[in-house]
Amino acid sequence: MYSPFEYNIIMENIATKKMKDLRARTGLSQSQFAKRFHLSIKTLQGWEGGIKRTPGHILYMVERILDLEERIEKENPDPKTDDCHKNRKECRK
Repeated sequence: MYSPFEYNIIMENIATKKMKDLRARTGLSQSQFAKRFHLSIKTLQGWEGGIKRTPGHILYMVERILDLEERIEKENPDPKTDDCHKNRKECRK
């Protein structure tokens, strides 16, 4: 069993890793990620560096946004890159 102090440290480490993983999933730099989600670059650096505590609701919302974007991409492929739209004659078959 963990003490409350140990538990908080573990949870902070998990949140730090989660934020890094979410940003890595986008392939964006810290600066780009911060702009995309309307965050201060210093705040993001603090979260990823474990200096500041990442709020759970922020992790949740960023993850949901990324999940929805991926789902939309799968359901509605970009017509510029979709094979069906490259050759419209094949689409009509």
